[in-house]
Amino acid sequence: MPSSNDINVAVNNLRLAKAAASVGTNRSGNVSTTASQLLAANPNRNWLLIKNDQIVAIWINLGGTAAASAGSGNISINAGALFTLQGYTGAVSAISSAGTLAITAVEF
Repeated sequence: MPSSNDINVAVNNLRLAKAAASVGTNRSGNVSTTASQLLAANPNRNWLLIKNDQIVAIWINLGGTAAASAGSGNISINAGALFTLQGYTGAVSAISSAGTLAITAVEF
């Protein structure tokens, strides 16, 4: 009997192989006004998800040190926004635009 994590697809009576649904690894943590590593490099990562549940922006940088300003590869994740990225396996640093914030981060 298939588990609730299995995915079955049938198209025009052609049954495709079952694929287990991926369960991510929780990498959630706190982001402050000092840049810090949010995610370490992971050669097995297929994609990542970062959710800013706070009321101010956070900034991330892929492979460099995050700064709370545009330019130099910094990416702003606004309050309430979700950032996803597929195929990136390098480190991610993060910084808050104000205060210490709890954020959600999951890698698959």
